[in-house]
Order: sequence, then C-alpha cells, then structure tokens
Amino acid sequence: MTRRKVDEEKVRKAFAAIDNGMSVRKAAEVFGVGRTSIEDRRRGKVAMNAKVGPETILSREEEDSLEDILLVAARNFLAVDRVHLRDAVRRLCNDGRRIPWDPEKGPGKDWLGGFLRRHPRVAERSTRIYEANRITEDEEPRMVQFYERWAALHDEVKPKANHVHNTDETGTTPQGTKTTKAFAESGQKVVGSMRSNSRENITVVATISADGHTWAPTITFKRQRLQVDWFVERNGPEGARYTCTDSSFMQGDVFIAYLKDFHKQLGDRGLLDGKPHILLHDGHASHVSVEVIRLAMNLKIVLFQLPSHTSHITQPLDVVAFGRFKKSVPSVLASFYHISGGL
Repeated sequence: MTRRKVDEEKVRKAFAAIDNGMSVRKAAEVFGVGRTSIEDRRRGKVAMNAKVGPETILSREEEDSLEDILLVAARNFLAVDRVHLRDAVRRLCNDGRRIPWDPEKGPGKDWLGGFLRRHPRVAERSTRIYEANRITEDEEPRMVQFYERWAALHDEVKPKANHVHNTDETGTTPQGTKTTKAFAESGQKVVGSMRSNSRENITVVATISADGHTWAPTITFKRQRLQVDWFVERNGPEGARYTCTDSSFMQGDVFIAYLKDFHKQLGDRGLLDGKPHILLHDGHASHVSVEVIRLAMNLKIVLFQLPSHTSHITQPLDVVAFGRFKKSVPSVLASFYHISGGL
C-alpha cells in the first residue's frame, strides 16, 4: 500500500486558524486534514512533509538507489526488466526484515505498481527486439544510436585512454575447437590427431584498456570446488585469478568479484583519481544485474553495453585478442602433445 502525503498547504492553513482561536477538531474538519496529523506536526513529532499510512518495505534511500540504478541502466543500454528488479528486491529484503511476500518468490505486481507511483521518473517501456543474425552494415540504425550515445558519454566524461576498458570472456576445451593440418600418405582420407578426452569448457575473462594495457584475467573451470593443482606451477598467465562455476561461464557473483578485483588493480596502478572509468562489455546476463550496476556506480565504473550481436565488429577483445587466441589454441595443444607425449 502506498503511503499518502499530507497536503502541507492545508496543514499550514489549519495552523493559522488554530492560532486565531479555532479548535483543532474544527480545523481538521474545515481543512480536511486528520486531527492527529495536525497535532503531531504542531508538537514537532513528525516533519511537515511526512507521509501517513503503512511504511514501505524498502527505505527511501533504498528506493532512491534503485531508481538511480534503473535510470543509469537505461542510459547505458543495460536492460533491467521487472523480473530483474523484483528479484533484486527479493534478495535485498531477505535480511530479516518483515516482508509481506514469499521470501522465495519476492514482491508482486502490487509492490511494483507502488514503486512506480512513488518514482514517476521510472516507467516501463517496450524494448526493441533485434533479429538473432549478426549485422554487417555499419549504418544499421541501432549502431548509429549506439555511437551517438557513446559520443555523448565521451563528451560528458572526457576519459583518458587509461580510463576506457573492454572486458569479455571466451572459452575453449582441452581438445580445442579446431583441427590442424598434418602430413599423411597421399590419398589417405582420414588423418587422426590425438588430444585430451576432456571436452569440459574453460573460460577466460580478460580486460584491456584503450592505452594498450592489459589486466589480470580470471580463468573459470567447470567445477563446484577449485583444485589448486589445476593451475599451480602450470605456467598460467601472469597474475591470473582462478575460480569455478557449475557451467564454467561467468555468473553474477563471479562477475561481482571480478569487478571488485578490477577496481583493486586500478588502485594498484594509481589510476583511481576520482574520475570515472568506462567499462565496455557485451551485455552478458552476469553483467547487468541490479547488484552489479549498484557496485559499479559505487566504484565509479560506468558500464556501457555494446549492441547485441555486434561484438564481432564492435568489441576490441573479440575483434583482435580472442580471434588470435582461438587460432593459436589448436597449434599449442598439438605442440603440447608432441612435447609431453600426451595430455
């Protein structure tokens, strides 16, 4: 239920009438204000602009923070829908406070309707659905819109090259994703190549900066528990972080940890100068949760999402680094087999 705001002007008129001798009861009747509301304000028990009715589940500060997050998300191409919002509120309120909804399901339509009424700057709008095929024309309208928004953000923030970053993840398996060529007898149709029998995906999350610097990657295994012998003394990337998930792909809590670690690395390099850092990403689900956006805002990191299905032409890591990486994996795996005698 939405809390009702008392009309301040009516209260002030009631005060004036009471000062001129009118009874509180009569003033309440004449000006249409509750007697208790008048008395509480005259005694200073509540503020003049206080609302009456049941308290909202979230505090004003919490709701205002959510409003800021939703508005920032919309400006930066991050689609936060009602499912994301209600799930974020569900998790936020599972802290012991009294809630009128099932703690496993979260708030319903009534809460959402009340929230939107209390925050008229926020409104639901239909998003445009794009075809799943990847675009090839630079003049496609959404690309124009994206670069117009990027130009506006650049003019607003005026970042240096070491304050603009791109993060992305890619995966491979111990078998590799492509085969290599090998010599065989002329006419032989099938040429075998021995590789590991493991097909489990391993992903790498990397970040690069516009000035050419790289940052410690996070390597994610498909497991429930991390085993140190998977990477200790295995010649992994310098400074790499290791973790695991059920799918090996980046999940919300892992990306939150990654974002915190990235911020720490910025500090270690002396780049936390009070100016915002821009982090371009492809809009993976783990990057656009309310918790992630809130954390980024607190860390002064602007999350800026690339248009969907365009990373092959718009994302630096996808265009340059990961393409070279994917081409190198098969030859590296083949070389490792010859050196070690097997995987």
